[in-house]
Amino acid sequence: MTFGTLLSPYFISRVMANVLQPVIPAVPVPPAKVARLQTNYSLCIVCQKQTDDSVVTNPVSYEQLLIFVRQRGTYGDGSYPEISRRLEDCTSDKLVASGAFWHRKCYQETVHKGMLQRAKKKYELQIAAKSFRRGS
Repeated sequence: MTFGTLLSPYFISRVMANVLQPVIPAVPVPPAKVARLQTNYSLCIVCQKQTDDSVVTNPVSYEQLLIFVRQRGTYGDGSYPEISRRLEDCTSDKLVASGAFWHRKCYQETVHKGMLQRAKKKYELQIAAKSFRRGS
């Protein structure tokens, strides 16, 4: 290759095309925000499914359901983080006004105190294990 070949417009355009190509990261970059999920109030607000299970509409229990969903979501228990994000801006008044309901089984599983304690203990053990690994 001669010096004249190195300065030819074709050669320069090929080099510049390789230099100016966009850099694609090796690791995919996660989105900045998690997509907000919509709640269909004509379905069970917990599982968002239509089944033949018995349905409960008890305005007294809305607040308790929301508290347990948020706590279990914080602990990363099962699908509760997703349910918690979906019901993030809901209040018991909003649920009453929208006619929200749930399946008896979904409610019982959600507000089960033993399951909440188990999720909390598992979460605390994970946190302790992470801090132990960082410390060593």
